[in-house]
Amino acid sequence: MPGNGNERRPGSWGVEDLVVIGIARHLMPPDVQVRPDWVHLGAAASQVAIAFGATDIQLSGGDETIDVEWLASAVGFRAVPR
Repeated sequence: MPGNGNERRPGSWGVEDLVVIGIARHLMPPDVQVRPDWVHLGAAASQVAIAFGATDIQLSGGDETIDVEWLASAVGFRAVPR
């Protein structure tokens, strides 16, 4: 995963992750889903990722600590279960 680092390569940082999302959205066909990983980016960067072209936010299944409706509405979208 991009957020993880090792002794040869440090982990990614937020701007790098968002640029990768933006480039992926630009290069991929419109029907391809671009989903940031909630665990690695966190709430704020996952919300910003929508502005960079992410199609939705990938959340951990069954995590009741996340207010999905609030996350979506804060960036002008609505939550839709998949």
